[in-house]
Amino acid sequence: MNGLLGYQFGPNQKLEIDYRYYRDKRGNGVKVYVKDGGYETFIDHNLRASYEGSIKRVEVNANAFYFYEQYYRQNENINNSGEYKLVDKNTIEIMHCMHNFIDNEN
Repeated sequence: MNGLLGYQFGPNQKLEIDYRYYRDKRGNGVKVYVKDGGYETFIDHNLRASYEGSIKRVEVNANAFYFYEQYYRQNENINNSGEYKLVDKNTIEIMHCMHNFIDNEN
């Protein structure tokens, strides 16, 4: 799912907001006891905002982004000795950044 929203405040100012959502589940082909067997799931949220404008003689370009990912992995297997093993891993990653550029014309 994606969405882009933009607004022009006037001839010299504009704002854009971009949002993206991704969700997926992928099996790894190994199923021993658990209903879904081994698999990975991804849930991602990406948000980006940008502003471009000029106020009198000052040019402004500002960008910001936010990224959130939830990753889950479930593995199950039976080793050569016949021992059953079930492993779960749940990870959350969050990143954000802001970048501004200002140019003063003389």
